[in-house]
Amino acid sequence: MSRILFAAVNMILLLSACATTETAAARSGSGSSFSERLVGGWKGSLKYKDYQEPNREVRLPTVLKATSTSTTNGVVLDYVYDEASGKTVHSTSIFALDDAGRELRWGSRQDAPEKRPLYAVQSLDCRESDVTCRLIVETEGEDDDKPATIRETVIVGGVLLLIIREVRFAGEQDFIQRHAYSLVRRP
Repeated sequence: MSRILFAAVNMILLLSACATTETAAARSGSGSSFSERLVGGWKGSLKYKDYQEPNREVRLPTVLKATSTSTTNGVVLDYVYDEASGKTVHSTSIFALDDAGRELRWGSRQDAPEKRPLYAVQSLDCRESDVTCRLIVETEGEDDDKPATIRETVIVGGVLLLIIREVRFAGEQDFIQRHAYSLVRRP
């Protein structure tokens, strides 16, 4: 029963994330308010498109610990993935959304802040009264060694966190989903 409920809530959140317009960025709320909601422990899965086998999707159990830090002026995202081979992989990134909610630096903790990708906020909906907050950002970069527009949608609400990456390769009109995290807050 809980899996059905989790899947239904994820579908509703995913549909609301995809219902964006390509107009000027819409903002309600602050970047710090959004970032504060990310902080905590999360557990779920990462589902991603395997470019080596184009029709194959991979799902990995994932644990995420998000901690606020003043030294990076953002949130440290520590991921742990359990691969099917039994190997455990660790990854850390910094999520630094400015207080005005206009831009986001998000990338590897190993990179200097100015080297982390800079995303333009397309939409930020996170008022104090909101149960669910949604952030949509875009940047130009590369995916699968090809130039692409990269869109990240982050939805955090109570006990649920979705992080969806879509890419639109140069010359293409449509975005394709690259990967999605579906996580629930751990007690």
